[in-house]
Amino acid sequence: MSANTTAPVVKLHGTEITSTMYGTMLSEFPEVQNLFNMSHHRVAGATEGGDPPGVSHQATALANAVIGFAANCNQPGNLGYAVPRMVHKHVSLDIRANNYLIVGECLLRDIKIVLGDAVTGKIIDAWDEAY
Repeated sequence: MSANTTAPVVKLHGTEITSTMYGTMLSEFPEVQNLFNMSHHRVAGATEGGDPPGVSHQATALANAVIGFAANCNQPGNLGYAVPRMVHKHVSLDIRANNYLIVGECLLRDIKIVLGDAVTGKIIDAWDEAY
């Protein structure tokens, strides 16, 4: 089992997972708020930007990254176009290893919350290993 096998279902629920994750993370770990441009967490209306109605730009961006990773985790060369941009952005924001641990904890928990009983222990273990 790998995160790759869950890519289709994660794609269907990607922004729901990441919207839930950001809500959880920002309320449980307020110390990470200063790492984000909070205007990117504003929920757009039906005619604003390219984000789905009711979903923030930040949640859409993370959903796209998670979906891309899940679909390509067995072929990391396919991620080459996106990884340098993410690395540059995170380095410029002084993102630290402990910040990734917080995101990972919240993301895995909220994958389980959003997808419910469809997420087995093996699936969470696969995502934990991939993350």
